[in-house]
Amino acid sequence: MASSASARLLDTDNHLRRGLDSPRRDAGLAAERERRGLLVAHRDNSAWRCEGSCVLLAEGGKIEPPPELGSARKLPKDFSDLAFYRGKLFTLERLAHQICRRDLAQAKVERCWSFASAVLAPERRYELPYGVAEALSLDDKGAWLGIDNGDHARADGDVRPFVLRFAAPAGGWLGDK
Repeated sequence: MASSASARLLDTDNHLRRGLDSPRRDAGLAAERERRGLLVAHRDNSAWRCEGSCVLLAEGGKIEPPPELGSARKLPKDFSDLAFYRGKLFTLERLAHQICRRDLAQAKVERCWSFASAVLAPERRYELPYGVAEALSLDDKGAWLGIDNGDHARADGDVRPFVLRFAAPAGGWLGDK
């Protein structure tokens, strides 16, 4: 079983959990914040099992939000969604405004791509001290990013959530660039 620090990922004070099921018969679970983490289990017929430890990552800590958010205080690191794509795990890191590719063995970051300039452009920005990207889907051509504004209005008064489409990076999601 996981260490007590890792086990805290499932405490009720950890707010929300994010999950997904992959075509490889894996299931991923992310503890959102206040001690974010990543867990992976594998399906074996009708039972779920771990290969080694289910807990790939358990970490606390705070980071500074992008300056466009206008927050002078550090906020907890977070995950707001997960995606499996071609054997890799991708995390949507809401406050950092980035998508990161991680290895499935230890959840180590291999590469991150920022979407801050698009989401924090004046016409899309909400007057909130935190990020609002909540949904991620990847394909060969790019990423779909869902923005959940919690009914807050942008400067133009629009309160609808929206979806953005980004082109894949040069070299694709699995390349180095």
